[in-house]
Amino acid sequence: MDTAQTPGGGYGYGTGYTPLGATPGLAATPGLPLGVTPLGATPNVPFTPGDPGVGAFDPSGNMPGLPIDAAQLPPDYLGVMVRLPGDAGEGTAREAAADGSIPVALSAGGEVRLAAGAAVELSPAEKQDTVKVVSGQNRGYVGKLIAIDGAEGIVRGTDGGTVVVDMGIIGRLVG
Repeated sequence: MDTAQTPGGGYGYGTGYTPLGATPGLAATPGLPLGVTPLGATPNVPFTPGDPGVGAFDPSGNMPGLPIDAAQLPPDYLGVMVRLPGDAGEGTAREAAADGSIPVALSAGGEVRLAAGAAVELSPAEKQDTVKVVSGQNRGYVGKLIAIDGAEGIVRGTDGGTVVVDMGIIGRLVG
């Protein structure tokens, strides 16, 4: 009985098989056999969960051990009072969706509306409000707004520390 040829079988480019297990035109890493990547990692490629010796997968794409630039992270509106565009109302922001949209639970009635992340505005915080810094170097910092000095707010954190940040990135927390 004759067997049928496997689709893509044979030799040469585009056939799915490379003779002798080597890809023509690729050189080996000096001192290592062809096809071996030093340290088991390829630069600029996110790691797969469970890679031996690498640690946990970081979905943000940052390489392990490298600092995260807080300015590149999206605003953290979770639990903060925001205003919807136009006269659509004010409410509490929930966790942002993968596409950057933000579900907002309206204060009047509790209806949840979806808003584009760039379209929401922070509700202004006042002195003695519990607040969260939503972006920048102090992103995620929570505390009490103890003073307002022009365009800057002074926040005393729950950790006892104090930060001075732009009022435009201070969000009033609910509750």
